[in-house]
Amino acid sequence: MKSVKLVTALVGAFAIISNAADAQQVRYPISIQPMSFEYFEAAVQSVSTGVDSDVASCACDETTNAAAPSVTCDAGPSCGTSCGLGGCGCSLLSGNWCCLGEPFRLACDDSCIKVGGWWATGYSANEQPFSDSKGEALSFNDSTGNIDLHQAVIYFGKEAENDGCCWDWGFRFDMMYGTDSQKTQAFANTDGIDNPRGFDNDWDHGRYGWAIPQLYGEVAVGKLSVIFGHFYKIAGYEVVPSPDNFFFSHSFTMFNAEPFTHTGALATYSANDNLTFYAGYTLGWDTGFDQFSSGTTRDNAYTTNDGSNFLGGFSITNCCKTATFTYITTWGDFGWRGSDGYAHSMVLDLTLTDKINYVVQSDFVSTNQFNEDTVGINQYLFYRVNDCLGAGMRFEWFKDDAFGANFGTVNDDVYELTYGVNFKPHANLVVRPEVRHNWEFDNGHDEDITVFGIDTVFTF
Repeated sequence: MKSVKLVTALVGAFAIISNAADAQQVRYPISIQPMSFEYFEAAVQSVSTGVDSDVASCACDETTNAAAPSVTCDAGPSCGTSCGLGGCGCSLLSGNWCCLGEPFRLACDDSCIKVGGWWATGYSANEQPFSDSKGEALSFNDSTGNIDLHQAVIYFGKEAENDGCCWDWGFRFDMMYGTDSQKTQAFANTDGIDNPRGFDNDWDHGRYGWAIPQLYGEVAVGKLSVIFGHFYKIAGYEVVPSPDNFFFSHSFTMFNAEPFTHTGALATYSANDNLTFYAGYTLGWDTGFDQFSSGTTRDNAYTTNDGSNFLGGFSITNCCKTATFTYITTWGDFGWRGSDGYAHSMVLDLTLTDKINYVVQSDFVSTNQFNEDTVGINQYLFYRVNDCLGAGMRFEWFKDDAFGANFGTVNDDVYELTYGVNFKPHANLVVRPEVRHNWEFDNGHDEDITVFGIDTVFTF
């Protein structure tokens, strides 16, 4: 079988090893927080106190806003010449971040309300499979040959504190503009392709648009946190926000076998430091605050349904924190994707050395819409050169022999190999060039394509 051959012929890869969780705010399973540069900072925040651990270790003097004597970069954390922008409450960088300069943020970490965002601009040389024309919204990077603004995001939020005793509350609001917005809107809420409705689904002008990918409240007490509203997916390894991915482009599996957003409620229970459970209810895949959804596609291929499904799973980490396995599932009525559906995403994240990280992901989707059985296997092997440079590769096999056929795109095996680097000249800026090779096997017709892409992500 082709899948067996693929597994036995794994391709090595390289990338940065650090978590970037702050961009999304939702407490995602550990293994599906992509290993990339820490776009917001390297210091770890204490959940109970909100105090930056590196501030304490550097012995910040709040009166003079001066740091203790710096440690050499090779020896560990360095305080630099000050405690950061705005005083000790703002962040310090840890590790050998000498070349990166002081990070800029809109709000200090000790502020009650967090404010931030990012700006992602990129260029792709060739059309991606699953896209037939510019801006059709059938894939990311579908407006090729241009330098486009993919994501301009600003967010506001307050994280509920789990102090083990009292209840606390929080919220999150994200606003996005760019070519990625149309893929992140609540596009499942529609009265037909020519009559979009519901939430942010019709905020378009040309291939650009606006979206509200997150708008939710949160309550938390002890080991339990519950969010309710509109929020990003928790399935899979790659995510929508640009700062949280190593690669500029996305895998076929991420775009075609996973939802992008949910509307509903999701509970997170941290049983201990190694085991976390997730359980919730959502209004199908990619919906806004509106369960009813009906209509047809461009070619009248399907009608959508009322979405109603379970969302949940678990994440387990070994005692050494070197291996994490995450299982996330949705089952029920997916709405636009089909009723009587089942989907899961399994991610195994392995830290092999202090510089090498390997990830393997497998997704499966089954619905009664077209008797669909979609399968994808993604593999990543990441290498951290230093705090300013990393390199990576992704190898993927994707098979969609029912859903893709009805859209006239891919209905057999697809392979892709992507390799590139992340260069971080400053704490707020990352440059991500990549080369991607796609092999498409569609009804016996082989189509190969090589795509060069590059983007920059500026965070604030």
